[in-house]
Amino acid sequence: MLTIIQYVPSVLYLLVTLICLVMARKGIFAKRFIPFHEKAAGKSWEELEARIKSVILSLTRTTGLGFLAVGLLMAAAAIASLGNPGVFLRFGAPLIALLYCTGLFWATYRLYRAAGTETPWRKSLVAMGLLVAGLVVSILEG
Repeated sequence: MLTIIQYVPSVLYLLVTLICLVMARKGIFAKRFIPFHEKAAGKSWEELEARIKSVILSLTRTTGLGFLAVGLLMAAAAIASLGNPGVFLRFGAPLIALLYCTGLFWATYRLYRAAGTETPWRKSLVAMGLLVAGLVVSILEG
């Protein structure tokens, strides 16, 4: 029988899953700049050359696929943590997601500092915090 504390990692990982899947949808199906990228670049989408647009869309869609991969990984970790998840889904999956979120934080914070425009670096910190909290609870519950 599961105790309340055993549900905590699943709930936290499902929140990260939700964030990742929303961002995956935005990235994979992007047809133009993400708004904070446009502000940071100081140019509108219409001002860019076609080849630059292709590069930006390729990078944005690749990032969306990264979000999809991490979201699916965390969904598996959330579901598995209710049973007997094994070491990989219990610790490995959240650590991989934490690595991705740390990279997102680093990139978006650097852009924020360099361009002086708002980026979602704080949201990356929230996702990192959720993952760390889930890992801590998993460690403490043995």
